[in-house]
Amino acid sequence: MAEQIIKPDLNFINDVISSGGESLKKCFQCATCSVVCNLTPDDKPFPRKEMLHAQWGLKDKLFSNPDIWLCYQCSDCTAYCPRGAKPGEVLGAIRKLSLQHYSSPKFLAKMAGDVKYLLLLFAVPVLIFLTYLGITGKLDFANVPKDPVKGIVFSKLIPTTFFIDPVFIAAAVFAAIVFARGIMRFWDDMSRNAGTKGGNIIGAAVSVITEILAHRRFNKCEVTK
Repeated sequence: MAEQIIKPDLNFINDVISSGGESLKKCFQCATCSVVCNLTPDDKPFPRKEMLHAQWGLKDKLFSNPDIWLCYQCSDCTAYCPRGAKPGEVLGAIRKLSLQHYSSPKFLAKMAGDVKYLLLLFAVPVLIFLTYLGITGKLDFANVPKDPVKGIVFSKLIPTTFFIDPVFIAAAVFAAIVFARGIMRFWDDMSRNAGTKGGNIIGAAVSVITEILAHRRFNKCEVTK
């Protein structure tokens, strides 16, 4: 029998805890969460196995696991957990880290997911445009456009510039490329982990989009009703 070497990632465990899964260590694998969850599939129940993988720091198994996205974080498992391990919150933290893992550049994805960096992220584009407007002399408040009768002409107060269009177009293209690259990486990892099934891709896409919009599976949840 072939041996399998498990290599726990301690940094990942700490990341899960700091991202909202601070109750991770309380789980002692009683499987109550998988029993009470009405959303979990019978052939591959969650979130017990995800809690185990998270405790061991097996991030590759978690990031390539489609089951973490089946959880609606409805808190049914959290309500019945005898240890207060809050599996729903732990899976939420794992999903957050998964988004960071498949995004690029990594530092930007991490900053976007951390509230303490929000002001900095907003400040960067503001400073870029203010610098450009200052260099081009469009921040000269001494020459505020005025009408002899109506006073300040507010429609001309904010300067217009061609610079804004290329910047936003480049940002949109960058976002589209990062999104497509992340989806392809996630799909490849998920296919290796869970395998692929035959079927109509269009029909599957319609079914998924319909469920996302309708959220009918929420009706199976009990605690939050």
